[in-house]
Amino acid sequence: MKRVVIQTLRIRAISVIILAAFYGTSSYGLTRVVGPSACRAALPHFSTIQGAVNASGPGDVVLVCPGNYPEQVVINTPLTLKGIVDENAGVAVITVPSGGLVPNGQAPDLDNTPYGGTTAVQLLMQNVPQIVVSDITIDGTGGSSNAGLAVGIELYNIGQSGTATAVGNINHVVVRNTGSGVGILSDNSYAIIQNNSVYGNTNAAFVASGRVKVLSNNIAVSGSSSFATYLYVASGLISNNRLTGGNVGMYLEFTESLTIASNIVEHTEGAAIYLRESSQNFIKQNVIADSNLGIGMVANPVDCCAATANDIGGNRISGVQTGVGWSYATYNTIHNNVFTTTQTAVSMLDSIIFNTGGNTVKNNVVNDSTCGIAGTGTANGTVYTPNTFFSTSTPLCP
Repeated sequence: MKRVVIQTLRIRAISVIILAAFYGTSSYGLTRVVGPSACRAALPHFSTIQGAVNASGPGDVVLVCPGNYPEQVVINTPLTLKGIVDENAGVAVITVPSGGLVPNGQAPDLDNTPYGGTTAVQLLMQNVPQIVVSDITIDGTGGSSNAGLAVGIELYNIGQSGTATAVGNINHVVVRNTGSGVGILSDNSYAIIQNNSVYGNTNAAFVASGRVKVLSNNIAVSGSSSFATYLYVASGLISNNRLTGGNVGMYLEFTESLTIASNIVEHTEGAAIYLRESSQNFIKQNVIADSNLGIGMVANPVDCCAATANDIGGNRISGVQTGVGWSYATYNTIHNNVFTTTQTAVSMLDSIIFNTGGNTVKNNVVNDSTCGIAGTGTANGTVYTPNTFFSTSTPLCP
């Protein structure tokens, strides 16, 4: 008798699983669909993404069928938002409403940057412990006229650093054409941004504060004042991305314990990677080409801050005016880099007056450059040997 009861319970359990899969219910919540009724016909349907989000609870899934959705979506519930493929109908695209974008978010207060004031966000996620967004396209064409700052995606107060299940996760998303706005903005969040394409933004492709992982993205900007990536009081990992164009590829301000590794940064008008008052960061194994400045560090020793204990190693830097340069930095290590066809491989400005210096420049290889290491006359406790020079006119320049 007991065996029969157990078998009956097993059959019922299997039946529940099958029905859950068919009707969109599971231990993770309900599944809702946005789009034409013929797309995933067995599931509950909504005509707008916002309508499906408003009807959803924690752990639910919102599937978005191919098509254009002219709306500004706000998500305050921990859920999954995912674009799906329906035969050959294309992709799910959030576009600008016919009346333009209206302010619905608050931009972070970033020092000396244009990101203050209100924001008009096409996909805003805020104040939730966990969220996943994937396979969605955000098209901001024509969306910057009615708001001070147009933003494709914003994560505000999402997730919790150090908690594996509490994170904002953005996967396989395309953000394009936000005009003078920002592609992706992550503020006070623990976010993983990976395998996305962000382009056509003349201000910044990605802006972050908090703890972030930015992995394997293709990021491109245009405009002489734009940043491909801007990180403010941030920590985390920026790895395996390709960044192209703009004034600065990666701008780090007041960052600490941030690792920038194995990225390709090219065709920037100013600096490929620039550290302002940032310390204890690791800049390693990146490929940098066709920029005015490869990697720069600057501090304000008079009344503020330092650029201290950064480790810059194993990078390949070519076709730039200056490979690595700094002003008033302290106890940084520049090692095992390869510089090719630079005007100056390393340019240093130490100061006895401001008590900056004590940097280490060693085991680098300089090829086909005019000057190997410049500023040796200002060195204040900075060690700049041994290094190897090939076809370099002047290895050490005062």
